[in-house]
Amino acid sequence: MDKGICFIINKCNFRTDIIEPLKNLLKRNGYAPWIAEEISSFNIDMLENRILKPLKDAEFIIVLLKPTGEDKKDANFNVSFEFGYARGINQKVILLFDGDLSTLPTNINRDFALSINDQELLSKIESTIVKIEDEKQNKLRELPVEISLEFIESLNSNDFETFYGLLEQLSTT
Repeated sequence: MDKGICFIINKCNFRTDIIEPLKNLLKRNGYAPWIAEEISSFNIDMLENRILKPLKDAEFIIVLLKPTGEDKKDANFNVSFEFGYARGINQKVILLFDGDLSTLPTNINRDFALSINDQELLSKIESTIVKIEDEKQNKLRELPVEISLEFIESLNSNDFETFYGLLEQLSTT
């Protein structure tokens, strides 16, 4: 698991049948799956250490969302908060929706929304992970190849002085 963290946002004990296969899929693809309930912390710093920091540190987020209420537009408050926070800090989010995708509110980005009930769910999640990885790679590819290679080399060798210098050059040109 060397690609980083995938933080999974989930209402406690909701769709436990999906969690283990999802964690196995993430591990197979090089990601460490983290779920808030599985991260130990003291109550005083629970929000920061179990939720906000992992959301910031994750390579991408997976949200399991179940609509409730008569109009099926309500959802668990904590899950909704964490989902909104992840979107607010520009994290890539894969939304696993336990309902009809066409009923999603229009203000939710549907680029990576999948139905939990889809028979091909795990393979679609895997394809979406590849899309997210490609998007991240494309951001580096947009730079001239020489600069991208220097960035990667300086990061891999923990040469932050060179990395900072390159960033400074790019920000002034």
